[in-house]
Amino acid sequence: MTSTYKDSPFHPGEQEIQRRLGTRERSEKIGQHAIRDHLPDQHREFYAQLPYVFLGALDRAGQPWASMQIGQPGFIQSPDPKSLEIRTRMVDGDPLSGQLTPGAAVGLLGIEYETRRRNRLSARLASADASRLSMHVTQTFGNCPQYIQAREFTLLDGIHSIGEPRECDEFTVLDSDAQALIAASDNFYIASHHAEDGDLPSNGADVSHRGGEPGFVQLLGTNTLQFPDYPGNNHFNTFGNLLLSPHAGLTFVDFQSGDLLFLTGHAEIVWDGPDVDAIPGAQRLVRFTLLNGRRVAKAVPIRWEFLSYSPRLNQLKS
Repeated sequence: MTSTYKDSPFHPGEQEIQRRLGTRERSEKIGQHAIRDHLPDQHREFYAQLPYVFLGALDRAGQPWASMQIGQPGFIQSPDPKSLEIRTRMVDGDPLSGQLTPGAAVGLLGIEYETRRRNRLSARLASADASRLSMHVTQTFGNCPQYIQAREFTLLDGIHSIGEPRECDEFTVLDSDAQALIAASDNFYIASHHAEDGDLPSNGADVSHRGGEPGFVQLLGTNTLQFPDYPGNNHFNTFGNLLLSPHAGLTFVDFQSGDLLFLTGHAEIVWDGPDVDAIPGAQRLVRFTLLNGRRVAKAVPIRWEFLSYSPRLNQLKS
C-alpha cells in the first residue's frame, strides 16, 4: 500500500508554522513520503509488542488529555493496515475514562524506551467500550529517536488487573509533590487537537513525547510551567494544533512509583525573546497554564530502570 495524499498531509496550522520558519517546501516533501494513511507491517508488529501506549483525545467538555493505556504485550492489535484495537480497561481515575465515543478523534504514540523507537498515528474511533477501543487509522508515521532516554521495563502483577480502584486526587494548583515530579522529569507527553478542517486526514488529535534533562520543564508558579521546543522533524504537529487551538493535555509518569500526573489547560507559544535565548538548544517555548489536574497513585503496574540519556542532549549544549 502507498499513501493516498493528493494534497498536503499537513493542516493549515502546521503549514503556517512551516512557512513562518522557512521549512515549508522541505517539510512537505518529507511529509508526502513519510506520512502514510495506513500502518506498515513493521509498525503493526511494533504496537503488538508494547505493554503501554499513550493516547490523546478530548473529554466531553472539549479539554485535551494525554492518557496512558496499559496491558500485557499483545493488548494492542492491528487486524489490518487501516485498523488498530486496544483491548484493556483504562486506569482508574484516567480523565478520558468513559469520555470516548464512536467517531471521536484520537492520537496514539507507541514508544519503546530501551530502543528509542516510536510511532505516531491519528485515528477515528469506530467503537468504544470499557474494555476495547477500535479505531480507523487516518495518518501514521515513525519518529526519530532524539531526546528519548533509554529505560528497561519490568511488569508487575498488577498488569493483570488494570482498572482496579486507585487513590486519585483532583486539583487546580500544583502542590509540592506534583512540582517535585515535574522538576525531576526527563520526559512527558502532550496531547493537542485541531478540528477546523472537517474530514481532512490531517484533522484530529495528536499526542507526542517531549524529552530533556531533568529541569527542562520549568515551574513558573503553582499553576504555570514552560518547556522548550528543541530541533525536530519540522512537521510541527503539536505546534500546528496549538496555533489553531491553544489547549493541551500533559501527562507525567513517575517511573519509580507508577504514579501518573494528568494536566489539562491553556498553552501559549513563545516564539522568541530572552526566555527562549536562556535555554540552550531551545528554538521556542510552550507556556502552559493549568486548568485542571489529577494524580493517580500507583496507576502503572510497570517499573523502569534508567539506562542512559539521549546522546542528542549533549548536542544542545554545544
